[in-house]
Amino acid sequence: MSLQRDRAHLLGTACFGSLAAPVGLTLYALCRATHAVTRDPARAKARCLAMGRMMLRALLRGCFWLKIKDAPTTADWERLGLPTDSGCVIMINHTSNLDGFLFCALASPGVVRRCKSLMVGRSFDMPLLGTVFRLFGHEPVHFLKDEDGKFSVDKEKQAPVNDRVRAHVENGGILAFCPEGAINKGDPTRCLPLRRGSFQLAIDLGVPIFGFAAL
Repeated sequence: MSLQRDRAHLLGTACFGSLAAPVGLTLYALCRATHAVTRDPARAKARCLAMGRMMLRALLRGCFWLKIKDAPTTADWERLGLPTDSGCVIMINHTSNLDGFLFCALASPGVVRRCKSLMVGRSFDMPLLGTVFRLFGHEPVHFLKDEDGKFSVDKEKQAPVNDRVRAHVENGGILAFCPEGAINKGDPTRCLPLRRGSFQLAIDLGVPIFGFAAL
């Protein structure tokens, strides 16, 4: 039985990779083209995020062996009551490297277009994907040490990032990120300790915090 599960896992991974590669290349090309023809960088980023959502949803549909239960609808997001005339923060539990992609695919179009996310700095060094993250408008977290449980940041490098994130939320944007700071490799129904600094921006600006959980 275990051997069958391992084979199914390998097959699923191979199939997902064969679908994700062309989707990623297409998204990269579309985002580069969008920024080239759009004068307003903020509008270009919003358009890239919207395209990313559509392509990720198409990718999930193509992976017919994956089943998502209780996926939120656009109506669900509207009932959540995210402010439309001011910014807010959405905190996401961190169970895998796919959390950000899943959130982008499942959030409503209006939410995705307003989002900026924080991710570990090395994510921006990845070929193609790193460029896509920049074109989306996401921001790096410059940790001093690339070790589990070490969350101290390079304050000099992080300062301009914090300024851009603050301005984004002040201007009505949404900051969506994982406050645990690391992937939870244990019980996904229980969050790891949340980093204290994760709440500082919301406190400073007096904006609401919402949660998004995927198990």
